[in-house]
Amino acid sequence: MMSDELKTIKELADELGVSKDKIKYRVRKLPSELTTKVGGVTYLKNEAVERICKDMGVKTPTYSRVEKPTIPTENTHSKKRRYYQYLLTFY
Repeated sequence: MMSDELKTIKELADELGVSKDKIKYRVRKLPSELTTKVGGVTYLKNEAVERICKDMGVKTPTYSRVEKPTIPTENTHSKKRRYYQYLLTFY
Protein backbone atom coordinates (compact mmCIF):
# COMPACT_ATOMS: atom_id res chain seq x y z
CA MET A 1 0.00 0.00 0.00
CA MET A 2 1.24 3.50 -0.70
CA SER A 3 2.21 5.49 2.37
CA ASP A 4 -0.23 8.29 1.56
CA GLU A 5 -3.19 6.18 0.39
CA LEU A 6 -6.37 6.65 2.39
CA LYS A 7 -9.33 4.29 2.78
CA THR A 8 -12.80 4.83 4.10
CA ILE A 9 -14.25 2.56 6.77
CA LYS A 10 -16.64 1.12 4.19
CA GLU A 11 -13.86 0.39 1.69
CA LEU A 12 -11.83 -1.47 4.31
CA ALA A 13 -14.88 -3.38 5.58
CA ASP A 14 -15.77 -4.45 2.03
CA GLU A 15 -12.21 -5.58 1.31
CA LEU A 16 -12.02 -7.61 4.51
CA GLY A 17 -15.55 -8.97 4.18
CA VAL A 18 -16.67 -7.67 7.58
CA SER A 19 -19.26 -5.15 8.75
CA LYS A 20 -18.59 -1.42 9.00
CA ASP A 21 -19.44 -1.65 12.70
CA LYS A 22 -16.59 -4.10 13.25
CA ILE A 23 -14.16 -1.63 11.66
CA LYS A 24 -15.67 1.37 13.52
CA TYR A 25 -15.16 -0.46 16.82
CA ARG A 26 -11.45 -0.80 16.10
CA VAL A 27 -11.13 2.75 14.75
CA ARG A 28 -12.36 4.10 18.09
CA LYS A 29 -9.38 2.42 19.76
CA LEU A 30 -6.86 4.11 17.42
CA PRO A 31 -5.11 7.43 18.05
CA SER A 32 -6.89 10.25 16.24
CA GLU A 33 -3.72 11.04 14.24
CA LEU A 34 -4.33 7.90 12.20
CA THR A 35 -7.70 9.04 10.88
CA THR A 36 -9.01 12.07 9.04
CA LYS A 37 -12.65 13.10 8.98
CA VAL A 38 -13.91 15.22 6.09
CA GLY A 39 -17.56 15.95 5.47
CA GLY A 40 -18.71 13.21 7.83
CA VAL A 41 -16.56 10.54 6.14
CA THR A 42 -13.70 8.98 8.12
CA TYR A 43 -10.55 8.22 6.14
CA LEU A 44 -8.01 5.75 7.50
CA LYS A 45 -4.29 6.23 6.99
CA ASN A 46 -2.02 3.35 6.03
CA GLU A 47 -0.90 2.70 9.61
CA ALA A 48 -4.52 2.58 10.80
CA VAL A 49 -5.38 -0.05 8.19
CA GLU A 50 -2.35 -2.11 9.18
CA ARG A 51 -3.20 -1.91 12.90
CA ILE A 52 -6.83 -2.87 12.31
CA CYS A 53 -5.83 -5.84 10.16
CA LYS A 54 -3.27 -6.97 12.74
CA ASP A 55 -5.83 -6.60 15.53
CA MET A 56 -8.31 -8.72 13.57
CA GLY A 57 -5.67 -11.29 12.66
CA VAL A 58 -6.02 -10.81 8.91
CA LYS A 59 -3.46 -10.02 6.26
CA THR A 60 -3.33 -6.39 5.16
CA PRO A 61 -5.16 -6.13 1.81
CA THR A 62 -3.09 -5.52 -1.29
CA TYR A 63 -4.00 -2.56 -3.43
CA SER A 64 -4.17 -2.51 -7.19
CA ARG A 65 -4.82 1.16 -7.72
CA VAL A 66 -1.85 3.47 -7.98
CA GLU A 67 -3.40 6.92 -7.85
CA LYS A 68 -4.01 8.70 -4.58
CA PRO A 69 -7.71 9.18 -3.88
CA THR A 70 -8.86 12.74 -3.57
CA ILE A 71 -10.44 13.77 -0.32
CA PRO A 72 -13.49 15.93 -0.84
CA THR A 73 -13.29 19.26 0.89
CA GLU A 74 -16.00 20.88 2.95
CA ASN A 75 -16.45 23.26 0.01
CA THR A 76 -17.25 20.34 -2.30
CA HIS A 77 -19.87 19.03 0.10
CA SER A 78 -21.38 22.49 0.49
CA LYS A 79 -21.72 22.87 -3.27
CA LYS A 80 -23.40 19.48 -3.57
CA ARG A 81 -25.73 20.26 -0.69
CA ARG A 82 -26.74 23.60 -2.27
CA TYR A 83 -27.28 21.88 -5.63
CA TYR A 84 -29.52 19.20 -4.11
CA GLN A 85 -31.47 21.83 -2.19
CA TYR A 86 -31.90 23.74 -5.44
CA LEU A 87 -33.22 20.61 -7.17
CA LEU A 88 -35.66 19.96 -4.34
CA THR A 89 -37.27 23.35 -4.88
CA PHE A 90 -38.74 21.99 -8.11
CA TYR A 91 -40.61 19.15 -6.37
